Amino acid sequence: MSVSFAAGILAASTWTVLPRWFAAVTVGAPCIAMVLCWAARRQVNCSCRRVRRVVWGLLLLGVFFCGSLRYLMHVSSVAGGPLLCDEERAAEVVVTAAGNPEPTSAAGGLRWEAEILPSEDRQPAAESGFKRDLIGHSVMVFSDRQSIKAGGVYRVQGTITRPRAARNPGVFDYRQYLLHQGVGYVLYAEDVSQLRAPPAWSIARLRQQLGRRIYSSLTPAAEESIVGIVLALTLGIRDSIPQSLLQDFRTVGLGHLLAVSGMHLAIFGMGMLHLCYLVMSKHHTPVVAIPALVIYCCLVGGRPSVWRAAAVFAGWLCSQLAAHRIEPLNTLGGAALLLLVANPGTLFDIGFQLSFAACWGLVCIGPRINAWMSHLIGNGPLQSYLVPAMSASTAAYLTTVGLILYHFGESSLLALMINPLFVPLLAPMMIGAWIAALWASFGLPAVVPYVATRPLAFLTAVVRWLAGASTGYTVTLRPMMLLFVYSSLWASFPPPREVLLEDQVTKLQTGKLRFLRTARLLLLWLVVLLLVWTAPHPGGGFLRVTLFDVRQGDCLLIEEPGGKTVLIDTGPPDWSGDDSILQREVLPYLLSRGISSIDYLLLTHSHLDHIGGADDLLCAVDAENIWLPTADRGRKADGVCPDVWGQWAEEYSDRIRWVYAGDDFEVGCVNVEVLWPPSEVDPRLDLNERSMAVRISYGDWTMLAMGDVEGLGEHMLVHKLRGQLSASALKVGHHGARRSSGEDFLGQVRPQVALIPVGVNPYGMPCADTIRRLEASGARVLSTKRAGAIILHTDGTRWWLQTMLYAAAD
Repeated sequence: MSVSFAAGILAASTWTVLPRWFAAVTVGAPCIAMVLCWAARRQVNCSCRRVRRVVWGLLLLGVFFCGSLRYLMHVSSVAGGPLLCDEERAAEVVVTAAGNPEPTSAAGGLRWEAEILPSEDRQPAAESGFKRDLIGHSVMVFSDRQSIKAGGVYRVQGTITRPRAARNPGVFDYRQYLLHQGVGYVLYAEDVSQLRAPPAWSIARLRQQLGRRIYSSLTPAAEESIVGIVLALTLGIRDSIPQSLLQDFRTVGLGHLLAVSGMHLAIFGMGMLHLCYLVMSKHHTPVVAIPALVIYCCLVGGRPSVWRAAAVFAGWLCSQLAAHRIEPLNTLGGAALLLLVANPGTLFDIGFQLSFAACWGLVCIGPRINAWMSHLIGNGPLQSYLVPAMSASTAAYLTTVGLILYHFGESSLLALMINPLFVPLLAPMMIGAWIAALWASFGLPAVVPYVATRPLAFLTAVVRWLAGASTGYTVTLRPMMLLFVYSSLWASFPPPREVLLEDQVTKLQTGKLRFLRTARLLLLWLVVLLLVWTAPHPGGGFLRVTLFDVRQGDCLLIEEPGGKTVLIDTGPPDWSGDDSILQREVLPYLLSRGISSIDYLLLTHSHLDHIGGADDLLCAVDAENIWLPTADRGRKADGVCPDVWGQWAEEYSDRIRWVYAGDDFEVGCVNVEVLWPPSEVDPRLDLNERSMAVRISYGDWTMLAMGDVEGLGEHMLVHKLRGQLSASALKVGHHGARRSSGEDFLGQVRPQVALIPVGVNPYGMPCADTIRRLEASGARVLSTKRAGAIILHTDGTRWWLQTMLYAAAD
C-alpha cells in the first residue's frame, strides 16, 4: 500500500490539471472493493482467490489515487500564489517561527522557516495593517536578526519572491526542494519586530542550549572539528564541522555517519533498552523506551529517516513484548505510509529515499550477504559482532548506490570498501561522543572528554588521508550496468536456511531450489542482455543540443544519437569566487548523463566568458580532441585574455589542433564544419570577429553556432559563403550585441529559431535592434537570461524546443 501511495504521488507530480474522473475513482475503487469483500464472505458463487485479487487490485488503485489527491492538495496549499518566476513584491506578514534560524551564506546571514498565521491570529498587527495577503502556509525567511526563536510570533516586512528554480538540467532545483518541504515563497526581511515572545520551553530551544553548552565545555579539551563531530553524533547539529571535513567524509562515502539516521537511532534504542532491562521487567520496558525514543527523535531534529527508524524500532519492541514475529517489510511500509500522508513532499527528499532503500537492502539482501560472510569468515565472539555490521553496511551501499548515482551522477567506490570497516566502529564512537557530551554538560574535568574523543580524532585523521588519496575511485552513472549488478545480486546470493519456508528447505535438500536459483539467475541475465541489445542509442535516435545558462557566457553541448559529444566553449569563471560556473551549472548535467569524456572540445576564442571553465572541465572529464582557432595562435596575453593556449601547448599537445574554415569532422552521424575564421585573417578584424563559427548538420537539420562573430566578420562570411548559410537554428553571435545578426546575414541564414546565450550585463545585451532584426527574419527568439537552459531535439527533419523556465519570446 505504501508503494501504491508513493506511485500516486509520483504520478500527481507530473499532472497540472486534476481529471474529472479522479474523485470518482478515488472513492469508488475502495467502495467496490469492500462490496466484493462482503460478497466473498457471503460465499457468492465465484472463486475466492480471484475475488481477493480483484479486491486487492481495487484497494491499491484507490490508495494510488489517494496518494495523488494528497499530493495535489499539498501543492495547492503551498504555492498557489500569483507570483511569476522572477517577480518580487513588497510584503508585510505576521508569522510564527517554525524553527530556530540557521547560518547561511545567502544574503541576510540567517535562514529560518516561518508559518504565515491565519487571519484570526493577526490582531497584534491590525493597527499597522497588511499590504497583501499571501497564499501558502509557510515561507523561507532570510534575515540578519539574531534574536529569532522558535515559536515566537513576528511581523516581517520585506521583499517576497518565489524560490530560485534550476536554470540548467541536472542541477539541484531549490524551488522544488522547498515546495516539497511545504515552503512556497522566500521572504528577504528588511524589518523584523516581535509581537509575541516564544514559549519558555521547547525541544528546539533545549537542543540549541545543549549544543551551546557542550560546545563551550568541550572546546578547551578537543579540536573544534572533533567537537563538531560530537555535536553531530549526539544532537544532529553539524554547523560546527568545517565544510572541508564534511566534504572529505562525503568523498570517501562516510558522510552518513555524521547525519543522525537509522543506525544511530538503533544504537541509542538498544542502549536505552539494555538500561531499562537493568531496572525494570521486560513488560514495562516499552513504557519508558518508546517515549524516550520519541523525545530523542525531536531532540535531533526529527528528520524523516529518524522517524522511520523510530517507527520500525517501536514496532519491533512491541512485537517482542507480544511474542509475535513482526514482518520487517510491513513495518517499513507502514512507517513510509505515515510519513507520506503527513507530508507527500517527503517522497522527493533524498534522505527519505536513501533511508528506505538502505532498510530494504538490510531486510532483503542483508541476510543473504550475512550468510555468505559467515560461511566465509566463520563464527566466533568477534565475528558475531563484525559480520552483521559489515554485511549490513555492504547491503545498504549496494541498494543505495543507484539513488546516489541518479541524484549526484557519481559515487565513490571507496564507500564499498570502507563502510564495512568503519560502520562496526560507529557504536563505540557514539558511546564516546555521548560520554564526552554528558561529562562536559555537567562541567566536570576535561580529562574524560579528551580520552573519550580520541577515537573520533583518529577517525578524522584517517578520513582526511583517504580523501586525499581517493582520486580516480569514482564510478559514474551507467543505468544498464546498475540493472545488471542488481539482477545478479538478487539472484546469485543463496538465502540463509533460517529464512526459508519449510517446503523450500525440503527443495534445498533435494537440490531443486539450487536449480531454480540458477535458472532464475540465467533468466535475469538473459533479460538484461536482451535489454542491452534492444535498447535504443543514448539519444533515442535524436540529436540533443543544449545551450546552457552560464550567465554572461557561452557553452553549447551536442549529443549525437550514438552517445558521442561535442562541447563548444565552457562559459565564464565565477568572478566572485574561485570556482567556474561550469562546475555548478554544467558538470552536474554531464555526470547525470554518464558523460565522462568529451569527444571534441571546441573553444571559439580566448575571451574568458567562453573559456573560463576549460581548466575545470579538463580536470573533471577527459577531452579526446581540442580544436582551437588558428586566428588566435601566437596572440599575446593581456588583462582580458590570458595566454591559455600557451599553457596548454605542452600539457595537451597531442590533442590540440589549430583549425580554420574548411576543416570538419564526423562525430557519429553528425557533421561539424568550421566556417570561420579563414586561414589568413584580415588584420582589421578584432578578436570577436575572428571567433570560430561552426555549422552542425544532422540529416536535413542544420544549426549555426557563431561564437562572437559580428559586424565585419559576418559581412566577410556572407561574402564568402553566399547562398550556403541557410540553417534551421542560429546561436546568435556575441550574445546579441548591436552589431551581430545583420540584415544581410539573416537574409542568408533565415533561421526558424534564434538562441541568445546572455546573462545580466552592463553592455545592454541583447540589443533591442538585434532582436527586432531577428524577429523580422521570422525567427522565434529565446535567451538563456529569461528561459534558462534551452534544449533542442531533432530527428534530422523535425525539431522540438524545450526550456528550463517558462519564458515568452524575447
